[in-house]
Amino acid sequence: MEGQVPPPTLPDAESKRLTAEDAVKSVAEKEAAMSKLMDDMEASVETQGQYFVRLGGKVPLTSTQQETRSRFLGVGKKTIDTEVEAGVDDQRVLLLRSLKKSTENIRPYEEATTITKDGIKTVGMYVE
Repeated sequence: MEGQVPPPTLPDAESKRLTAEDAVKSVAEKEAAMSKLMDDMEASVETQGQYFVRLGGKVPLTSTQQETRSRFLGVGKKTIDTEVEAGVDDQRVLLLRSLKKSTENIRPYEEATTITKDGIKTVGMYVE
């Protein structure tokens, strides 16, 4: 029979299971994407103007490594701890003011958009 499309096949149930490694990889990819978005926003300040407030920053992550060295003429050994940068923890929050205001409440209410390494969220706040 010409022109007929075969019915779609469903993937095996085993191939759809997520492992702990998949979850860790997915979170790391999301955090990297959000960190890049914040980097791009900060880099665009000169061309687009300052349209957000930045709180926090990137904090270097360090680890301690021990190194054993021989002393003069090989007499004795000395162990030295050195701090090595192991990465960066992005603790930034970019806060964008929203244009949405509510006057229905007794107290004025506004919404703001926040961008963190965890994602983009909208938060509400009462304004005095």
